[in-house]
Parts: sequence; structure tokens; C-alpha cells
Amino acid sequence: MSKKLNNQYHPPVCASLHIILEEDEKSLHFEEEHQLGTGFKSIDCLIIKKEPKVKIRKRIGQIFLGYNLIEIKGYGDTLSIDDYYKALGYCFFYKADTGKADSIKIQDLTLTFICPALPRKLLAHLKKVWKIECVEKWKGIYYLEGFVLPMQLIVASRLDGEENLWLRSILMPIDSAEAEELTEIYKGSKDNNYYNRAYGFIFGKSKKLKEEAKMREAIHIIYSEEFEELEKKLSTETAVKMLRDDLPLKKIKEYTGLSIKEIKKLQEELMQSV
Repeated sequence: MSKKLNNQYHPPVCASLHIILEEDEKSLHFEEEHQLGTGFKSIDCLIIKKEPKVKIRKRIGQIFLGYNLIEIKGYGDTLSIDDYYKALGYCFFYKADTGKADSIKIQDLTLTFICPALPRKLLAHLKKVWKIECVEKWKGIYYLEGFVLPMQLIVASRLDGEENLWLRSILMPIDSAEAEELTEIYKGSKDNNYYNRAYGFIFGKSKKLKEEAKMREAIHIIYSEEFEELEKKLSTETAVKMLRDDLPLKKIKEYTGLSIKEIKKLQEELMQSV
């Protein structure tokens, strides 16, 4: 995914963080695309606790200290080894970019990574090079333990739907039941700009995915013989991508049209290639 396309996810993900943390929002200060220095580098999202001693109630915020930097990856993108070092570099630069020596204490910084799927290559690298262990604290929320900074990894495909529905729905495809639940919640929050941003993005993304599926169906009807092989190839590639993102088999079937048997076969081949 290009940097421009990935950046489209930053505003709705930040909006979803507002929604998830709304119980403690008065204690938090949010900044989107916080600029570093005088250049063009920016932190995707910065959350500052107005009162550092206040404990955040929701799970994704329980690791937070005074200054909390967040790196965001959109659907279809991966959190790479270099993405990790870039975010870590931004973290240290943010600490030093104050104009006053040691005004932000290193003990008061945290780093959060939000991505669609588990970044296995990065985790293997962190364990081998830095002895950093990935520990699942809650479903879809992992602490990266063994470094000077508290760090957490939020994996959208593995998040629970009760507390983190909005965040998961922004980064992953949604099914009809999730769409109904989101719509019911949104009906009572239409005057809230963060709900508007998140809801608009989720259903805009979902509509685009469904339009692409309908277009493939129309092509198949008109040019069935010529495009049957191509359509099968596209469906297979989409299914493999969704398997890598740990999506449920039923959801993959809904979006690709492949049978559960075909998807399981692809899953077995994928596991053998790892």
C-alpha cells in the first residue's frame, strides 16, 4: 500500500480512538499528524494525558503514561521492521524536540502500533535482535516487553468486538451483523464528529469492496468464458490476503465467493509455505 493510501486510515483510526476512550476523554489531549521539528515528518497520532497519574479504563489505554505515540497501518498494509525503527526514531526525536533539556522524561513515553494483522517477521526480528517478547495481554492487544519504552501492538483482526468494534471495523472488512450493530450505535451519536468520521469511512470502504465484487460478477456474466480463469485468480489472491490477516473463513467466503473447502486448502498451502 502506498504511503498516501495508508494515510487515509489515520483520521478514522484516530476518530475510533476518541470513541473507545471517550469515558476518559476529558483527561486526554489528542493530536493527529503531530509535526516533528520543521520538516515533513509526523507522528500519526499523539495522545497526552493531562493528568499523568489518572488510569485509563479501556484496555488499549491502560499502558498509557504522559506522552503516547501511535503508529497506524491501514488495511492491506503490514508493519515492517523498518516501520518499527521509524516509529522508535520519531519517539526519541519527539522527546528531544522540546527546546528545554529533558523536559519530557524517557520514563513518561509509550509507543503503540496499530495494524491489521500480526507482523510475524517484525516480532521474530525483535525477539532475535533485542530479546523483546510479544505477550498477549488481552485479545488482539499485545505488550512488547523487554525494552526501555513500554510498547504495545494492537492487531485489528484479533480484537474483540465489544470494546474495540469501531477500530476493528475501520481496519478490517465488516459483515452484515457488524454493519447493523455499528448503525444502531451511530443513530444515537450523529451529533458527534468522531462517530461521523468513523462511520462514514467504514461504510465508504465497505461499499467500495462490495462494488468491486459486483463488478467482477457483471464481468463474469458478460464474458464468462474469457474471464472465468482471471476471476478465479483474483478471488484466490484476495482469499490468501485475507487469510494472512487472520479473517474468519465465513467472511472470506462472503467476499471472494470461494467455498469453505477451497479456502481451507489455500490455508493449508499458506501454512506450509511459512
